[in-house]
Amino acid sequence: MNSTGKIILISLILIPGILFGQSKQNEIKKYKISIEQQILPGSNPNYIYKIKNNNIKIIKKQPIFNSLIYLSYEIYSMRLDRNQTDSLRLVLKNANIFILDYSYDSGSLDGINWTFKIRINKQFKEVRLDNYYLKELGDIVDFMNRQIPKKKVCVSFDFLGTRNDFTNK
Repeated sequence: MNSTGKIILISLILIPGILFGQSKQNEIKKYKISIEQQILPGSNPNYIYKIKNNNIKIIKKQPIFNSLIYLSYEIYSMRLDRNQTDSLRLVLKNANIFILDYSYDSGSLDGINWTFKIRINKQFKEVRLDNYYLKELGDIVDFMNRQIPKKKVCVSFDFLGTRNDFTNK
């Protein structure tokens, strides 16, 4: 076999492994997401979306005793079907979460803060937004809000115009 034949043979062996191996590395097998929204000043309740694999829970944290102590309780839960979980995996993959910074701030002292804690496979990322909108994270919130009944939507970038006022350009 000449050298050209060897190169072709090696290419035929290596290329499928490289292509399919990369797609497996990017595959999202397990995920866990916590999205907490806090409206300042601290006398308002905080809401948390907790998503673990195919379950969504919405938690309300109500401040008591001058906001020093919170009472937490579940206000809604549901199970995602296969199509919904596949769609969420795609949204997470497209968000490129692991290249985001830890904190984004608009400079406003009050308003709305969000804390995203996201674990995909074995990687973890926390991102804090203070009166700031990021499309990557907004897509995750929007996806979640399309899955739950409208009257149960508690976390959003649309409250107080945050999506419009602080769009990342």
